Amino acid sequence: MIIFLIAGFAAPVPCVFAEGGTDWDSPIRIPSPAYSNSWFPDVAVDRQQNVHVIWSETGDFGAGITASEALMYSVWNGSQWSQFTDIVPPQADIIRSAMTITEDDIIHVLFDSDPPFSLYYKSVPASSAYSAARWGKPMVVNGREHTYMSDIVSWGSNLHIVYDDGQFYEKECAGCADIFYRSSPDNGLTWSEPVVLLNTKLGSARAQIEVDGAGNLYVTWDEGWDRLTGLGSADHGIFMFSRDQGRTWSVPLLIEYPNNTNIQLTPAGNGKGGIMLVWRTISPNYPAIYYSWSTDWGNTWTLPQTLPNIASSQLENSFDIYDMAVDASGHIHLVATGYLASNRIESADFSNPPGLFHFEWDGENWSLPKVIFQSSWYPLYPKISISHGNQLYVVWHMRESIHSQMGYHQLWFAHGRSSAEYIEANISETTSPQTEAVMINTPTAEQPQETPTILPISSEPMRGNPFSEIDEYLILLVGIIPAAILIWIVMSRKSKNP
Repeated sequence: MIIFLIAGFAAPVPCVFAEGGTDWDSPIRIPSPAYSNSWFPDVAVDRQQNVHVIWSETGDFGAGITASEALMYSVWNGSQWSQFTDIVPPQADIIRSAMTITEDDIIHVLFDSDPPFSLYYKSVPASSAYSAARWGKPMVVNGREHTYMSDIVSWGSNLHIVYDDGQFYEKECAGCADIFYRSSPDNGLTWSEPVVLLNTKLGSARAQIEVDGAGNLYVTWDEGWDRLTGLGSADHGIFMFSRDQGRTWSVPLLIEYPNNTNIQLTPAGNGKGGIMLVWRTISPNYPAIYYSWSTDWGNTWTLPQTLPNIASSQLENSFDIYDMAVDASGHIHLVATGYLASNRIESADFSNPPGLFHFEWDGENWSLPKVIFQSSWYPLYPKISISHGNQLYVVWHMRESIHSQMGYHQLWFAHGRSSAEYIEANISETTSPQTEAVMINTPTAEQPQETPTILPISSEPMRGNPFSEIDEYLILLVGIIPAAILIWIVMSRKSKNP
């Protein structure tokens, strides 16, 4: 059985705006190789608040292959970045990666590697990650050679991963991927058998997995298109969750509102029954960023609403993502690219690239968007991590031209503090400080590409939601459906009992 979001609506959320309680430091550039391109970063933070970042590096690394890729690593100690190092040697094929840190300060990484599109796992103590030689031996977690993207989270010593993998049974999109799940109960030493979360006839892509403080798992992905084969087109999002560490999964929830061009569905949960879903479309008729909220473990959902004062990036590509994380007060923090707007899409300024924005959900309402970064380049693929209760860390890559994959790319980083309580980490005496890494000044000198020009932010537009008229009609229609059904039932009973 599959549940459609429109079937389980609760009352709509009132149009009131929360006061965002997060302060942000000025973003900084992450040093990376001077003659290649840096993109698709991920971020995780250890108990000493060292910020660990991995990313894909594309370029000519001396092997004569201009499009070869390596997996790079660097760490921020609060004032400087370490010298970047490749933790997966350069190869001819695509590398995409994901990272988490367990409570014992072990870094766990997923990455594609040779043979092409095989998925590997390896780990290292956070204090030794600066040295490629100290990383553990890679372990194959999917050797079928059809994985493009993966994600990983941890809870205790348990690791949980999702990844796309091509299927060749009868389907409309031959060779297109489904989303698979595996887990490890012992910090990556052994792994469960792969489980396909949902067999579909279409392609599945851009899977994300999140875990809350109670160990509940949340998974979302795009349905309708496939990255490796290039087949299909954006259709809808799918959400599933598990409350028993992946042993059983909920019935899939299909996100088809406002129409079948939905992408970038992302989840978050507060561990108390509150689940947030955020997504957008690629249709110009629906330019907003949408969300729906459940307070009862997904039994009912609010009517889909639009995030305040924002229009989506309007870009149709596989190189962007939304991401959310939860602080110690239960507030949900979203990072997303888009354009400032008010109550109509015409108020957005599409003459410049989109900006990177932060939103904060207080359990009832979203804050107005707060600009993290706005420049003459295109921000893409933001990832967020929260540590010590209220410390927010965001990474993303900047692209000089949205129309060229081989145009210049840079990595950027921002740090914020929410109004939640700061929680001291329990650092054992055996935890070794990271003192051996070679630290370098930020940013790197003599970059051949230009630095993005910081753009002035226009005055805040009127408060409102960037609905289209079609949105308003659809919400009105959905709102009167329950009343119409009730009237029909009453009239039917009266006609049967004159």
